[in-house]
Amino acid sequence: MPIDKFEYTYMRPQESSTRADVRYFTATDKKGRGVKLTAYYDKPFMFSALPYSPMQLEEFEHTADIKRDNNITLTVDSAQQGVGGDMPGQAYVRDKYKLKKGEKLSIAFLFEIIK
Repeated sequence: MPIDKFEYTYMRPQESSTRADVRYFTATDKKGRGVKLTAYYDKPFMFSALPYSPMQLEEFEHTADIKRDNNITLTVDSAQQGVGGDMPGQAYVRDKYKLKKGEKLSIAFLFEIIK
């Protein structure tokens, strides 16, 4: 999927487009060069691939103002807690989706270069 189709853009810049329960993914350029990440121990991970860094999000008030270049920021996580709920106007996050303070999390994956 092309990077411009992968991203979900909000009016206000924020991290988005995270894919969950991922067992593997491949990110390549037009020549087929890139990387492949594969989950270890059958423990899926989460990832996002965006045409800007989290630091760039802090600099702008509108997504359209972000200066994009040819760099892609890959973010890989073991877990992520959302900031809102599943009902419009309610920001309550259900207990099963909350990260617990002090809970140890781990992530393991194989990182392969594709030439």
